[in-house]
Amino acid sequence: VPMVGAESWGLLVTGPSHAWQTGLDTMLRCAVRPRLESLVVSDARAHLVAALRSQPELAVVNEAARTLRPDAPGQIAPWGTVRTVPGIRDRSLRSHLQQSLVGSHIRVFFAGPANAEEVAQFVERRLAQLPPGKAPEKPPSRERQIRHMHGETRQVPAIRVLVGLEEEANSSPDIGAAVANLLADQFRGQPGIQVLDSAGGGYQPGGGWSLLRLSVTADALPQLPTTLSRAMKNTGQTM
Repeated sequence: VPMVGAESWGLLVTGPSHAWQTGLDTMLRCAVRPRLESLVVSDARAHLVAALRSQPELAVVNEAARTLRPDAPGQIAPWGTVRTVPGIRDRSLRSHLQQSLVGSHIRVFFAGPANAEEVAQFVERRLAQLPPGKAPEKPPSRERQIRHMHGETRQVPAIRVLVGLEEEANSSPDIGAAVANLLADQFRGQPGIQVLDSAGGGYQPGGGWSLLRLSVTADALPQLPTTLSRAMKNTGQTM
C-alpha cells in the first residue's frame, strides 16, 4: 500500500510472519531501487489519474488545498489532481529520488514475531549500498502563537475545518461560501477561538464545500468538537 503525506512517502507491506525476510527484502528492493523506465512511469501516472477520477470526493480536498495553500497545495492534497499528475516528468522524478533515497532519509518500521536485532541487521545490510546523505531539514513550523486569555502565550497549530455539503437538486455554486460565512459568524466571539479566514465553493455535480481556518487556545481545544457541532446545527447543516 502506498503511503503519501505532505513531507514524506513510503510503502506499507504485510505478509506471513514465517516469511518476513522475503517480504522485507521485497519491500526494500522496491523502495530503494525502483524501476524508472519511461513506460513504467507512464503506467504509474495513468494508474494514479484513474484512482483520482474514481474518488470524486477528493475534488473537495483539492479545492480546499488550492484555496488554503495556493503556493503549495500538496501540503493538503499530496496525491495531486488529474490535471497536475500528467505533468510529472521522468527526469524530475529521477532527480527527486536521487536526493531522497539516501540512508539518513529512510526509516523502516517492522512489527512481527522476529528478533529485533536480527531484523535491524537485515535492514542495515540491505541499505548499506545507499549513500549516507544529509539528515533532512525539519519542516518549518506551522504553529501560530496565540495570546491566552490570562496573558500567557501558547503555541497551538492553526486548525482547518473542512465541511462537505450534500448534493441538492437546486443548490447554488455559491452555497459553500455562504455556509462558510455563516459558520465563521458562529465561531466569532467564542472564547479562545479566532477565525483566521474562511472560504467555500462548489464542485460537480451540484455539491459544495466550506472551509474555516481557526486559531484555538489550548483551553478551548477540548470543546472544539462540541462548538463545531453546535455551529453546524445553527446553520442547518449536519455532521
